[in-house]
Formats: sequence, C-alpha cells, structure tokens
Amino acid sequence: MELGIEVSRDGDTPVVTVSGELDMSTAPDLSDVLDGFVAEPKVVVDLADLEFIDSTGLSALLGAHRAMQAHGGVLELRSPQPMVVSVVETTGLDAVFQIRLG
Repeated sequence: MELGIEVSRDGDTPVVTVSGELDMSTAPDLSDVLDGFVAEPKVVVDLADLEFIDSTGLSALLGAHRAMQAHGGVLELRSPQPMVVSVVETTGLDAVFQIRLG
C-alpha cells in the first residue's frame, strides 16, 4: 500500500493527513512535506487513516518533532489508530509526542 498525504489548514494550523503505510519506502515523502512546516508554531499530523508504521516512519515523525521544537513549535499527532498508539507507547515516544486521541 502507498502513503497518502494531504495538506489542509484548520484556521492557521497546517494539518497533514496521512493514510496508508508509513515505512522505509514512504517516510522520506512525509519528511519532505513536514520539512516545509518547520517554522510553524503548530502542525497537526492526522493519523486516523494510517494503517501501518515502522521504525523509519516513527523516525520521520520524531525528526519533524525535533526540528519544530528547535524553532519553538509543536508537532501534534491526532487520532492515531490503536496499532500506532501501541507502537508509540512501546518505543517510549508517547512521552515525547503530543498526542490527541479521537
């Protein structure tokens, strides 16, 4: 399965909606998109339709989080599927990411 990426805005906040599979072959695509929002005060990554994530996908999100944090911004993960939440919790990244369920 491919990765779908759509960008919209919720007021002034960019919302990057991700669907499909975020893995080593698709993570660079998401990184490229998120790199364009590093200077934003907040970016929401909507994961409601993300079906799979591996360590490379997590690394892409973590890299975007760190880059935004360095600029005083926040990366919020919104509506992750239970599988994504499980992976994030297993890796301890739930203490790093701002996650909004539902």
